[in-house]
Amino acid sequence: MTVSTIASRAEYTGNGSTVAFAVVDTGGASAVIPVLDATHLQVYVDGTLKTKDTHYTVSIVTATAAATVTFITSPTDYTPASSTSIVILRVIPYTQLQDYVNNDAFDAENVESALDQLTQALHQIVDDKDRSIKFSSTIASSDFNTDEETASKITSVKADRASKYLSFDADGDITTSITVDGVSYTETSIATGDILVYNGSAFVNTKLLPRITQILDSSGNEVIKFGTTGSAVNEITVTNAATGNPPTISATGEADKGIDFENSEGEELLKLASVSSAVNEVKISNAATGDNPTISATGEADTGITFENSESEEILILDATATAVNEFTIANSATGNAPTLSTTGDDDNIDIIIDPKGTGEVVIGTGSASGKITTNSTQDLVLDTNAGTNSGTITITDGADGNIDITPNGTGEVNISKVDIDSGTIDGTDVTVGAGKTLDVSAGTLTTSTTQKQAISATAFESGTKMLFQQTSAPTGWTKVTGSGNDTALRVTTGTVGTGGSVAFETAFASHTPTITMSNAAHTLTTAQLPSHSHPFGGWSSGTVNPTLNSNVMIANIFGNETGGWSVANAGGGGAVGSGSSHTHNNTATSSAINLDVSYVDVIIATKD
Repeated sequence: MTVSTIASRAEYTGNGSTVAFAVVDTGGASAVIPVLDATHLQVYVDGTLKTKDTHYTVSIVTATAAATVTFITSPTDYTPASSTSIVILRVIPYTQLQDYVNNDAFDAENVESALDQLTQALHQIVDDKDRSIKFSSTIASSDFNTDEETASKITSVKADRASKYLSFDADGDITTSITVDGVSYTETSIATGDILVYNGSAFVNTKLLPRITQILDSSGNEVIKFGTTGSAVNEITVTNAATGNPPTISATGEADKGIDFENSEGEELLKLASVSSAVNEVKISNAATGDNPTISATGEADTGITFENSESEEILILDATATAVNEFTIANSATGNAPTLSTTGDDDNIDIIIDPKGTGEVVIGTGSASGKITTNSTQDLVLDTNAGTNSGTITITDGADGNIDITPNGTGEVNISKVDIDSGTIDGTDVTVGAGKTLDVSAGTLTTSTTQKQAISATAFESGTKMLFQQTSAPTGWTKVTGSGNDTALRVTTGTVGTGGSVAFETAFASHTPTITMSNAAHTLTTAQLPSHSHPFGGWSSGTVNPTLNSNVMIANIFGNETGGWSVANAGGGGAVGSGSSHTHNNTATSSAINLDVSYVDVIIATKD
């Protein structure tokens, strides 16, 4: 096997999901770092050594010695978290296990394996050397007052090294001491609380800092700057404290002076004002992991905190209650969610009380948009009074097609002065319309229960009112009329109502075929029944006793009168026609069935109780 890289480490950054990491030269061309045995690998995650077969496993391709470290995910997930540092080191033991026997066969694989391990061990030493503090190879030997080995070797024993600084002596050789810029102090010359101050030629220990203007960090950068004011009389005093008490930063000088905090432009950021004879104050406390820092009012018992504007006008008062166990919690939220104002504390069920002053009201909305009240997630919204004691409720049911239930308490009622229902129904609830009011459902549908229908019927019809119903039994609240009127027809009248007729409906309107009877008795015409007619006769001359008459005319008596005229009486005789016998009229008539079996619907007559 050839060794094509001098690298002996692979470095990765976790992403929270990748578990397999190849042992390759991650700082170069990703050449394989040969691994002969899984025990030759050490794996560190953020500097912590992990255990093989507990946190990870190792797989090696025998032909190429290419290894892969795979972190275990079950039953415990050891996947490296995002941004964690993963370092895989190849650590070769500095041992030689090959034993070559005289005159034995010379096994090239064993020799090569030993050479590979030796080469890898050298790579390992190079990696350790590169990470060690050392003198650069570019420093000439003449630059050392002694020699390279002496200059880089620490010869002090443990007792001499304890609590000392690592430094270089006058020859530039590494050593340990407590020297600072050439000024040495013995253990007895430094007292607790002393500060090293440079006096122009050396550092001296003192407890005072005269004319100090700034404090710098190790790189010479400003950490704290101290400004000055002419004729200043007020200052900040920092006081330490005994066991159990905190140090104090206080404004001292004139009485009742606070502390102002400003930005780099001299603009005020925070003012800590003072009040004469103050006994109450604000306390800011930090917190352990999982808890929130606290801003609290301390001093007298049950003292709250008041927030004011620049005109000393109250903006917010956080009042206190003795032995309080419940409180408000205000939580912010991520994108798309609303901040939360909730009640928290020791009690299981805690209300939120909003108490307007006097006749004030709770106003919701911006004035330019509708105010809305809703629930958190898929819960019903219930409105009641007095925490539900002796109170009706209005319940808005969550979910598609949810109901809005208005439930009075006890025998209470829902009184609505005016309501407009565009669509939908009112069901399951009694609706009472006040005196002088109208329930108008002309544009919709009024759906009622049986009980409600009875209630409406009871008030809509006077007792004794009769109506027709197409049903066998009378509806509730009505009595079926059975004494008379069965199988009868209805007649409309503009006068007084009554009954009449004797033929039943079914009988009168059954299918009938009429019978026609005609009389053919002999009949003799009377003179009055003859058509009007006359019998003329021929002329005659006066004085003629026997005038000549037309044929078929008989003159019964002819008398002369005194004037010589003529008169005729008892006309008869002559050529008589007809026998005067009776005659008949033959009549023929036909008949067919008349179907009067009309369709009908049965109804009953019922009387309102």
